[in-house]
Amino acid sequence: MSRSVHLIDVLATAAVLVAAPAAAQVVRGTVIDNTTFLGVVGAGVTALDSAGKPLANVLTDSSGAFLLRPPSAGAYRLRVSALGYRADPGTRVELGGSDTRVVLRLVPDPVPIDSLTVMAQHRVPWLARAGFYRREAEGWGRFLDEKAIEAKAPMRFSDLLYGMRGVQVVCGSGTICDAQMAGATMFLLKSICPPTVVLDGYVLRVGGPNSGHSLILDELLNPANLAAVEVYPRAAGVPVQYAGYMSPCGTIIAWSRR
Repeated sequence: MSRSVHLIDVLATAAVLVAAPAAAQVVRGTVIDNTTFLGVVGAGVTALDSAGKPLANVLTDSSGAFLLRPPSAGAYRLRVSALGYRADPGTRVELGGSDTRVVLRLVPDPVPIDSLTVMAQHRVPWLARAGFYRREAEGWGRFLDEKAIEAKAPMRFSDLLYGMRGVQVVCGSGTICDAQMAGATMFLLKSICPPTVVLDGYVLRVGGPNSGHSLILDELLNPANLAAVEVYPRAAGVPVQYAGYMSPCGTIIAWSRR
Protein backbone atom coordinates (compact mmCIF):
# COMPACT_ATOMS: atom_id res chain seq x y z
CA MET A 1 0.00 0.00 0.00
CA SER A 2 1.41 3.41 -0.95
CA ARG A 3 2.01 6.10 1.62
CA SER A 4 -0.54 8.41 0.01
CA VAL A 5 -3.31 5.80 0.14
CA HIS A 6 -2.53 5.12 3.80
CA LEU A 7 -2.77 8.83 4.56
CA ILE A 8 -6.20 9.04 2.91
CA ASP A 9 -7.45 6.13 5.06
CA VAL A 10 -6.21 7.80 8.24
CA LEU A 11 -7.86 11.10 7.35
CA ALA A 12 -11.16 9.35 6.51
CA THR A 13 -11.14 7.51 9.83
CA ALA A 14 -10.44 10.72 11.70
CA ALA A 15 -13.30 12.45 9.91
CA VAL A 16 -15.68 9.71 10.99
CA LEU A 17 -14.50 9.95 14.60
CA VAL A 18 -14.91 13.70 14.60
CA ALA A 19 -18.37 13.56 12.98
CA ALA A 20 -19.72 10.80 15.20
CA PRO A 21 -20.36 12.91 18.34
CA ALA A 22 -22.06 15.60 16.24
CA ALA A 23 -24.35 13.07 14.63
CA ALA A 24 -25.54 11.64 17.93
CA GLN A 25 -27.11 14.75 19.49
CA VAL A 26 -29.05 14.39 22.73
CA VAL A 27 -31.32 16.93 24.41
CA ARG A 28 -32.08 16.19 28.03
CA GLY A 29 -34.67 18.30 29.74
CA THR A 30 -37.67 18.77 31.96
CA VAL A 31 -41.04 20.36 31.30
CA ILE A 32 -42.42 22.14 34.36
CA ASP A 33 -45.56 24.01 35.31
CA ASN A 34 -44.71 27.71 35.44
CA THR A 35 -46.96 28.16 38.49
CA THR A 36 -46.31 25.11 40.64
CA PHE A 37 -42.81 24.31 39.29
CA LEU A 38 -43.84 20.65 39.19
CA GLY A 39 -43.06 18.38 36.25
CA VAL A 40 -45.74 18.12 33.56
CA VAL A 41 -46.53 14.49 32.77
CA GLY A 42 -47.24 13.47 29.17
CA ALA A 43 -46.20 16.75 27.56
CA GLY A 44 -45.12 16.48 23.93
CA VAL A 45 -41.69 17.88 23.01
CA THR A 46 -40.84 18.30 19.31
CA ALA A 47 -37.60 19.40 17.66
CA LEU A 48 -38.22 21.62 14.59
CA ASP A 49 -35.64 22.63 12.01
CA SER A 50 -35.27 26.17 10.63
CA ALA A 51 -38.11 25.53 8.17
CA GLY A 52 -40.45 24.42 10.95
CA LYS A 53 -40.30 20.76 9.95
CA PRO A 54 -40.56 18.33 12.91
CA LEU A 55 -37.54 16.03 13.05
CA ALA A 56 -37.93 14.32 16.44
CA ASN A 57 -40.51 14.15 19.20
CA VAL A 58 -41.02 12.53 22.59
CA LEU A 59 -43.37 12.56 25.59
CA THR A 60 -42.32 13.50 29.12
CA ASP A 61 -42.29 10.79 31.80
CA SER A 62 -43.92 10.72 35.24
CA SER A 63 -41.54 13.41 36.52
CA GLY A 64 -41.81 15.66 33.47
CA ALA A 65 -38.36 14.63 32.16
CA PHE A 66 -37.57 13.79 28.53
CA LEU A 67 -34.68 12.73 26.29
CA LEU A 68 -34.79 13.86 22.66
CA ARG A 69 -32.47 12.72 19.86
CA PRO A 70 -32.43 15.11 16.85
CA PRO A 71 -30.73 13.64 13.78
CA SER A 72 -27.72 16.01 13.69
CA ALA A 73 -26.08 19.07 15.16
CA GLY A 74 -27.43 22.51 14.39
CA ALA A 75 -30.05 25.02 15.40
CA TYR A 76 -33.44 23.72 16.48
CA ARG A 77 -36.60 25.06 18.03
CA LEU A 78 -38.08 22.92 20.80
CA ARG A 79 -41.85 23.15 20.87
CA VAL A 80 -43.75 21.74 23.84
CA SER A 81 -47.48 21.21 24.27
CA ALA A 82 -49.79 19.69 26.88
CA LEU A 83 -53.50 19.63 27.57
CA GLY A 84 -54.49 22.44 29.93
CA TYR A 85 -51.49 24.64 29.08
CA ARG A 86 -51.00 27.64 26.82
CA ALA A 87 -49.43 26.96 23.42
CA ASP A 88 -45.63 27.38 23.58
CA PRO A 89 -43.96 29.26 20.69
CA GLY A 90 -40.78 27.21 21.13
CA THR A 91 -37.33 27.50 22.65
CA ARG A 92 -34.27 27.87 20.39
CA VAL A 93 -31.31 25.58 21.09
CA GLU A 94 -27.93 25.06 19.42
CA LEU A 95 -26.77 21.46 19.35
CA GLY A 96 -23.05 20.78 19.12
CA GLY A 97 -20.93 17.81 20.09
CA SER A 98 -22.20 17.36 23.65
CA ASP A 99 -25.53 16.81 25.41
CA THR A 100 -27.74 19.83 25.81
CA ARG A 101 -29.81 20.34 28.93
CA VAL A 102 -32.93 22.53 29.02
CA VAL A 103 -35.85 23.38 31.26
CA LEU A 104 -39.07 24.19 29.41
CA ARG A 105 -41.88 26.04 31.19
CA LEU A 106 -45.58 25.84 30.43
CA VAL A 107 -48.17 28.41 31.49
CA PRO A 108 -51.44 26.86 32.72
CA ASP A 109 -54.46 27.53 30.53
CA PRO A 110 -57.41 25.44 31.85
CA VAL A 111 -59.67 23.96 29.20
CA PRO A 112 -63.22 25.32 29.63
CA ILE A 113 -65.81 22.59 30.17
CA ASP A 114 -69.52 23.10 29.71
CA SER A 115 -71.44 23.00 32.97
CA LEU A 116 -73.16 19.71 33.74
CA THR A 117 -76.45 19.27 35.51
CA VAL A 118 -76.62 15.99 37.39
CA MET A 119 -80.10 14.75 38.18
CA ALA A 120 -80.02 12.16 40.94
CA GLN A 121 -83.08 9.97 41.21
CA HIS A 122 -83.77 8.46 44.59
CA ARG A 123 -84.69 4.83 44.17
CA VAL A 124 -86.32 2.75 46.87
CA PRO A 125 -84.48 -0.60 46.87
CA TRP A 126 -87.53 -2.82 47.35
CA LEU A 127 -89.45 -0.96 44.64
CA ALA A 128 -86.49 -1.53 42.34
CA ARG A 129 -86.58 -5.23 43.12
CA ALA A 130 -90.32 -5.27 42.40
CA GLY A 131 -89.60 -3.85 38.93
CA PHE A 132 -91.37 -0.50 39.48
CA TYR A 133 -88.59 1.65 37.97
CA ARG A 134 -88.01 -0.72 35.07
CA ARG A 135 -91.69 -0.62 34.14
CA GLU A 136 -91.70 3.15 34.55
CA ALA A 137 -88.85 3.39 32.04
CA GLU A 138 -90.76 1.17 29.60
CA GLY A 139 -93.59 3.71 29.74
CA TRP A 140 -96.66 1.52 29.31
CA GLY A 141 -98.60 2.93 32.25
CA ARG A 142 -98.80 5.99 34.50
CA PHE A 143 -96.48 5.99 37.50
CA LEU A 144 -96.52 7.85 40.81
CA ASP A 145 -93.77 7.53 43.40
CA GLU A 146 -94.11 8.65 47.01
CA LYS A 147 -93.05 12.21 46.20
CA ALA A 148 -95.61 12.49 43.40
CA ILE A 149 -98.33 11.09 45.66
CA GLU A 150 -97.57 13.61 48.40
CA ALA A 151 -97.52 16.46 45.86
CA LYS A 152 -101.16 15.75 44.97
CA ALA A 153 -102.15 15.89 48.67
CA PRO A 154 -104.91 13.31 48.15
CA MET A 155 -107.75 12.91 50.63
CA ARG A 156 -108.78 9.64 48.98
CA PHE A 157 -107.19 7.38 46.41
CA SER A 158 -109.31 8.58 43.49
CA ASP A 159 -107.82 12.07 43.96
CA LEU A 160 -104.59 10.65 42.47
CA LEU A 161 -106.39 9.78 39.23
CA TYR A 162 -107.86 13.17 38.31
CA GLY A 163 -106.30 14.52 35.12
CA MET A 164 -104.62 11.20 34.31
CA ARG A 165 -104.95 10.39 30.62
CA GLY A 166 -107.09 7.38 29.86
CA VAL A 167 -108.67 7.37 33.34
CA GLN A 168 -112.11 8.67 34.35
CA VAL A 169 -113.08 9.09 38.00
CA VAL A 170 -116.70 8.08 38.63
CA CYS A 171 -118.37 9.01 41.90
CA GLY A 172 -121.71 7.89 43.27
CA SER A 173 -123.95 9.79 45.61
CA GLY A 174 -121.47 9.45 48.47
CA THR A 175 -117.92 10.67 48.94
CA ILE A 176 -116.17 7.54 47.67
CA CYS A 177 -115.34 7.07 44.00
CA ASP A 178 -114.16 4.47 41.55
CA ALA A 179 -112.44 4.63 38.18
CA GLN A 180 -113.23 3.69 34.62
CA MET A 181 -110.35 3.16 32.21
CA ALA A 182 -110.02 3.83 28.51
CA GLY A 183 -110.08 0.10 27.85
CA ALA A 184 -113.74 0.00 28.82
CA THR A 185 -114.81 2.00 25.77
CA MET A 186 -114.58 -1.08 23.54
CA PHE A 187 -117.62 -2.45 25.35
CA LEU A 188 -119.59 0.77 24.87
CA LEU A 189 -120.66 0.43 28.47
CA LYS A 190 -122.81 3.02 30.16
CA SER A 191 -122.11 1.65 33.62
CA ILE A 192 -118.83 1.65 35.53
CA CYS A 193 -116.25 -0.88 34.35
CA PRO A 194 -113.84 -1.07 37.31
CA PRO A 195 -110.15 -1.90 36.84
CA THR A 196 -108.36 -4.74 38.55
CA VAL A 197 -106.74 -3.62 41.82
CA VAL A 198 -103.48 -5.14 43.13
CA LEU A 199 -101.75 -4.20 46.41
CA ASP A 200 -98.20 -5.40 47.12
CA GLY A 201 -98.63 -8.22 44.62
CA TYR A 202 -101.99 -9.43 45.98
CA VAL A 203 -105.15 -9.02 43.92
CA LEU A 204 -107.78 -7.13 45.90
CA ARG A 205 -110.31 -6.95 43.11
CA VAL A 206 -110.63 -8.57 39.71
CA GLY A 207 -111.95 -5.92 37.36
CA GLY A 208 -114.17 -6.20 34.33
CA PRO A 209 -117.72 -5.49 33.25
CA ASN A 210 -119.10 -8.38 35.30
CA SER A 211 -117.07 -7.91 38.47
CA GLY A 212 -119.82 -6.12 40.39
CA HIS A 213 -119.33 -3.04 42.54
CA SER A 214 -119.18 -4.43 46.06
CA LEU A 215 -115.56 -3.29 46.45
CA ILE A 216 -115.04 0.39 45.64
CA LEU A 217 -111.57 1.71 44.74
CA ASP A 218 -111.53 4.40 47.44
CA GLU A 219 -112.41 1.74 50.02
CA LEU A 220 -109.63 -0.58 48.86
CA LEU A 221 -106.66 1.82 48.79
CA ASN A 222 -105.61 4.56 51.20
CA PRO A 223 -103.16 7.03 49.62
CA ALA A 224 -101.63 7.88 53.01
CA ASN A 225 -100.22 4.35 53.19
CA LEU A 226 -98.82 4.12 49.67
CA ALA A 227 -95.24 4.46 48.43
CA ALA A 228 -95.97 4.04 44.72
CA VAL A 229 -98.79 3.48 42.25
CA GLU A 230 -98.88 2.04 38.73
CA VAL A 231 -101.94 2.72 36.56
CA TYR A 232 -102.55 0.82 33.31
CA PRO A 233 -105.59 2.22 31.44
CA ARG A 234 -105.56 -0.81 29.11
CA ALA A 235 -104.48 -4.41 29.32
CA ALA A 236 -101.31 -3.61 27.36
CA GLY A 237 -98.25 -3.27 29.55
CA VAL A 238 -99.69 -4.92 32.66
CA PRO A 239 -96.87 -6.96 34.29
CA VAL A 240 -96.94 -10.59 33.16
CA GLN A 241 -97.32 -11.90 36.72
CA TYR A 242 -100.77 -10.29 36.78
CA ALA A 243 -101.73 -11.47 33.30
CA GLY A 244 -104.36 -13.80 34.74
CA TYR A 245 -106.14 -10.84 36.23
CA MET A 246 -105.89 -8.48 33.30
CA SER A 247 -109.10 -6.65 32.66
CA PRO A 248 -110.14 -4.77 29.53
CA CYS A 249 -111.02 -2.05 32.04
CA GLY A 250 -107.36 -1.63 33.09
CA THR A 251 -105.33 -2.40 36.19
CA ILE A 252 -104.09 -0.41 39.20
CA ILE A 253 -101.06 -1.74 41.08
CA ALA A 254 -100.26 -0.10 44.42
CA TRP A 255 -97.28 -0.51 46.74
CA SER A 256 -97.49 0.11 50.49
CA ARG A 257 -94.96 2.14 52.46
CA ARG A 258 -92.42 0.07 54.37
